[in-house]
Amino acid sequence: MGVVRKILEVLDHVKRIIPGCELFPGVEREQIEEFSEEDLPWWPSLFPVVDMNGDLQVCVDLETDELYLIDIENGSTRRICRDYRKLLDALLEAFELRIHSRESVSGSLVLEKRSWKILKAKHGVQ
Repeated sequence: MGVVRKILEVLDHVKRIIPGCELFPGVEREQIEEFSEEDLPWWPSLFPVVDMNGDLQVCVDLETDELYLIDIENGSTRRICRDYRKLLDALLEAFELRIHSRESVSGSLVLEKRSWKILKAKHGVQ
């Protein structure tokens, strides 16, 4: 099934960028291989990769490789970038250059704005 192969490709790419990242703790690769398109809760081509707070989901479009932010509460959809791999490659370089930090209260990832803008341009993140 094409959808399952694409989901596994996305997960493998994320794990390459963020070693030890477990996007779905407790979910075995075999369970993902059993997914069907009917198991996906919204557009069949969108696959959630990050649950930001229950209402906000970051999803990869398995047909186009675009990355979207889905707000379940208000029903809005916003494209984050055109190719999730380019964004992950830019993030990897940001980590290597150590231009990131953690926000002390929320624990959110914070990138130095000017350097991040340069890295996004370098990697063609749109």
